[in-house]
Amino acid sequence: MEKTATSNTYKAVFQNIPVACILLRPDYPDFTIVDMNPEYVKTLGWPEDHFRGKAFFESLVVNTTDQESLATLENLKRAMQCAIESKSRVDHGVLRFNRKHPVSGEYTHCYWSSSSTPILNEHGEVLYLLNCPVDVTENQELAERGKKLEVESSKLRQLYQSIFLQAPVGIGIWEGPEFITRMINPALTKFYHHDEQSLLGKPIFEAFPASKLLWGTIMTNVLETGKPYTGVELAVDLTVDGQQQHSFVNFSIVPYHEADGRMSGVLGVSIDATQQVLLRKALEKSELIMKIAVESAGLGIWDLDLRTRTVFSSSHIWIAGFPMEKSNYHLDEFLEQLVPEDRKKLDEALAGPAAHFSVILRAIWLDKSVHWIQLTGNVLRDENEQTVRVVGTTLDITDRKELEQRKDELLSTVSHELKTPVTSIKAIAQLLEKKFESLGDRMTIDLIHKLVNQIKRLTNLIHDLLDASLIEGGKLQLNKNHFMFNELFEEVVSDVQRTTSTHEIVLHECPPIPGFSDKERIRQVIINLLTNAIKYSPNAEKVIVKLELSGRCVKCSVEDFGVGIAEQKQAQMFDRFYRVIDDKHSGFQGIGIGLYISKQIITKLDGKIWFESKPDEGTIFAFEVPQF
Repeated sequence: MEKTATSNTYKAVFQNIPVACILLRPDYPDFTIVDMNPEYVKTLGWPEDHFRGKAFFESLVVNTTDQESLATLENLKRAMQCAIESKSRVDHGVLRFNRKHPVSGEYTHCYWSSSSTPILNEHGEVLYLLNCPVDVTENQELAERGKKLEVESSKLRQLYQSIFLQAPVGIGIWEGPEFITRMINPALTKFYHHDEQSLLGKPIFEAFPASKLLWGTIMTNVLETGKPYTGVELAVDLTVDGQQQHSFVNFSIVPYHEADGRMSGVLGVSIDATQQVLLRKALEKSELIMKIAVESAGLGIWDLDLRTRTVFSSSHIWIAGFPMEKSNYHLDEFLEQLVPEDRKKLDEALAGPAAHFSVILRAIWLDKSVHWIQLTGNVLRDENEQTVRVVGTTLDITDRKELEQRKDELLSTVSHELKTPVTSIKAIAQLLEKKFESLGDRMTIDLIHKLVNQIKRLTNLIHDLLDASLIEGGKLQLNKNHFMFNELFEEVVSDVQRTTSTHEIVLHECPPIPGFSDKERIRQVIINLLTNAIKYSPNAEKVIVKLELSGRCVKCSVEDFGVGIAEQKQAQMFDRFYRVIDDKHSGFQGIGIGLYISKQIITKLDGKIWFESKPDEGTIFAFEVPQF
């Protein structure tokens, strides 16, 4: 622009316009920036040198991955060219696009309302294009929120109406001392055996004059005093199809207030309790039958008052080994009936924090026979969380335990019998492996490798079954000696790493940790946890092992990143022969005995074992044992 007094005056005016303005060349599609006023720089937030001499659309710094923003800019370009061609102002309306924030660098939604005005010379030619944007983001967002609120309000009104109409309880609103029916839902009209239109706008007692004495008195009292009234299982007689019908209702009558707080009538809610009353009476009649059925099933029911330590029972007596003529006895009498080592189990269950427990105990009857009983109890506590009462059931499971013992004996015998021939087969397979390796017969060698691996699996299974038999028979022996925990873990991790090419086992460094414990049994636990971690994380590449000294105990953890364990399955993970059965675990082999053996070993070493798991994220198994 020429530097004249007139142009300087116009420039001063341009710079002081209180709205954002930018002056562009009419060079479509660049629209090169000639000048902009301070308000424009302030509106967009970028420094002035970001704009001057650049193409207009480049200066906006719009997210080029957002298709809506790109489409908006293309439409704006065409509209600005249209202003140049028509030599008249064009209003662009509200435009939405994603632009980069000048400070945070993040892309945010913006809404601009703008117009483009061509600046003509004395010959009517377009010299410049004046664009004036206004940031209306806040107004637009407020408008959108207003629309959303309107939609939500409409949905809420529809919801209230739907609840009123579909509520399974009768609801009605009656106005004034005449109790004109203002609203009534289908559940209440059905109870009255009338249609809605015959009741709306009319005094309710015109339809039910016989009930005015009772209901009219209650509703009038609520309207006059403002105090609600509640009735439970009120007997009412209704006329249905010309016949008298005896029914029961639970109901509440409360004052009804308008939006301005004025009490204009009453609101009633009623529930037909006829079936409830009839069912309760039928239940009371069936209690004797239930008691006979429970006793016939061999199930004992008992009630222990811990304040007096008195057990009340009529059906638990014979299962516990007491004469049938006793109806109650002292808890200490029952404890005397138990095998000494089982008394502690019951004491711990009664004193424990759990609200429900189940223990298996051995009771010695008066004839000196030993019976296995399963005792299940539910704990009741007072306001101070002190256990005051326990109720539960008792079941004689002697036959089941004897069957389990015979099964364990058979399992132990079979495992012992299999051990010798499997060892011989393993030795033969290893000799064949060496023989064919010298001959270079790769196909046969591969087959023998597979055979050796299967024999190893069978050998491990036999050892596990033998260990389980020893544990069940209380014959698991420990052989403690001095060793270095860190050296044992390094050795086991190295051995297991050689068996897998799919996972890297990462052992975190730890200082030397001397200890005195059963080295081989701890080795057995670590191997089991590592092989499980690899097995149940088929899509992962890493297993993390940590070893540390925690007070007087050595703590070990094995973390995988596999399928995890659902919360509802976690309580049984250490049970014998338990395997998780679901879609995620269906392809994994095993008989569910490794964790059971591991827990028994750690427990016998006076330690503890536990785990934390999240489905699809992985599992951390950990144990700790005394260092010495």
